Amino acid sequence: MRQAPPLVKITRWDLGILFLFVSLSALLFKLTSDYTYPEAIRWIRTRYAAVPAIHLLPLDLTEDRYNHFSLFFFGYGLVTLVAFLFCVKKLGFSFPSFIHTATTRFVSLRTVFLQHRFSTLFLLGILALAVFRWIYYLTQYAPYIDELYSYYNCSKPGFLLTLVYYQKGNNHVFYNLINALLDTSLINPLVLIRGVSLVYFLLTLALVYIYSLKKWGLLCSLFTTLTVLILPLSSQFAHHGRGYTLISLLALLSAFSVRAWLKSFQPFYLHLLILCTVLGAYTIPVYIYTFLGLLLFIAYTLLKNRLYQHLPAISWAGLAIGLGIFFLYLPIFLFNGWDVLFQANSFFEKLSVFEIITNVYQKTFLRRWHALLLWQQAAFVLILFAVMIVGYRYRSQASIRSFADNAWAILFLCGILGGMIVVALQGIIPGGRVWTYLGVWLSLALGNFLYQLLRANVPPKLLLIGMAIGLLLLSVYSFRVYQDAISNLYFPGSGNLSRTTQQLARQLVRTAPKRIFVSEYHMLHMILLEKDVQAADSLVLDMNQPLSVRYDYLILSPDQAVPSYPNYHKVTALSHRGTLVYEIYQPLH
Repeated sequence: MRQAPPLVKITRWDLGILFLFVSLSALLFKLTSDYTYPEAIRWIRTRYAAVPAIHLLPLDLTEDRYNHFSLFFFGYGLVTLVAFLFCVKKLGFSFPSFIHTATTRFVSLRTVFLQHRFSTLFLLGILALAVFRWIYYLTQYAPYIDELYSYYNCSKPGFLLTLVYYQKGNNHVFYNLINALLDTSLINPLVLIRGVSLVYFLLTLALVYIYSLKKWGLLCSLFTTLTVLILPLSSQFAHHGRGYTLISLLALLSAFSVRAWLKSFQPFYLHLLILCTVLGAYTIPVYIYTFLGLLLFIAYTLLKNRLYQHLPAISWAGLAIGLGIFFLYLPIFLFNGWDVLFQANSFFEKLSVFEIITNVYQKTFLRRWHALLLWQQAAFVLILFAVMIVGYRYRSQASIRSFADNAWAILFLCGILGGMIVVALQGIIPGGRVWTYLGVWLSLALGNFLYQLLRANVPPKLLLIGMAIGLLLLSVYSFRVYQDAISNLYFPGSGNLSRTTQQLARQLVRTAPKRIFVSEYHMLHMILLEKDVQAADSLVLDMNQPLSVRYDYLILSPDQAVPSYPNYHKVTALSHRGTLVYEIYQPLH
């Protein structure tokens, strides 16, 4: 009788990875077992004494959590890793094969440029426009607290603290880990963290251009890529040191892998989807919005075409994704509690379904519509009607019948629906920056729509005129949104608050103070930035409680009393929208 093949084939690569993991586990267990609980707490607080968040939001490392962490790699982690490897092996994963296929796909991209003259020059031109705009807005956008908080509390301290510290919601872990690798004192911190975001955006532009060029030709690729570049929904946060452009890039790769898998059902694309989703969720937990949209698109396609035999593969992939995300977040769970990822919800107001419907315009990217003048809004509406008329006029053409199968448009709608499902379940409408990936998907849907019009024999001159007018109006809209965001990026007046705080911090550091006490976290992080920019290494910052020493400046939040030793007088104060933010004191001479 012929022997049945094993259910899961284990290769030497799998055994090597498992052996390396167990070895690291033993080393970590040895290190942690050498410390008692109080000694471990003292070591962490001493090692990261200069990290502001350790003072503002102390690490709640209980004895139970510490004991759990010391057994992490032998217990939870090892079980999770083995289960994850089992799932990916069920999907035919092989590390050498994955690397070989990925390399082959990457090398084959150069053939796309050989098919179109000047295509490389057009791409370089678009990337140059993105870089020039980034340089301009680097000085226009004041440093925002989220950027500086991530850098000074996660990236700059290094890997270890980023892996375990999550006391503030919206910590972009994977993004911060990459920044920790690139951190150097030779580069301005703001240029570093915003430059990394720019790199992710440039990669997104290049992938969109190459894909569109291969599928739809040069004209459609130019239109699609320029739309991604101009559309604020997809491009605005390329100018900020946060992980939103990274999740847009990962969402694009996930969409490519889903599209390719649904055509060929090759395991490589499912493996790529698992990798991008795990890293996306490790960057920002709200990547669940993106993943749910992709799941809806997969379910729609499989059920529509009655490909039920592929549903188990999606189930295994979903299980592998869940295990991978749990494995990466497990140190954070054990150090900060199992509900730490949901603490970000405390910053948002819980809404009923009716309130969500009535507030969806005001609390999402749709509110950017108000940045347009009345005549510009009217022009956009007229263009929309013109597109509908053209589509109706050429509906009888054979090529136009593929409108119903426009996968990118369906994916875009699934992305919106998936996000709305999460919003309804949570009762929370997140900020517009969470939806940046939809800007890329929308641009691809518009590029595909243009391609369908070309196939329907719509006069090219008519399309060129429509493209020119549409991109021009979109550029005007984008400029107004960008200018409005200088003062009102995250909430009304947030840009002005950051700019004023940065100017005050710059002035204070320029007076060459020796010691400053600061308890207000906006000013604290601005002073840290100016300290690095001005190389004021001798400046000492106290952040927890003022000591019995003479400070050159006291910067206090409204709930903190002025110490009585020595006597200080108030020199200035900053209020925002009628609320006192901080007060600055100097000693009496």
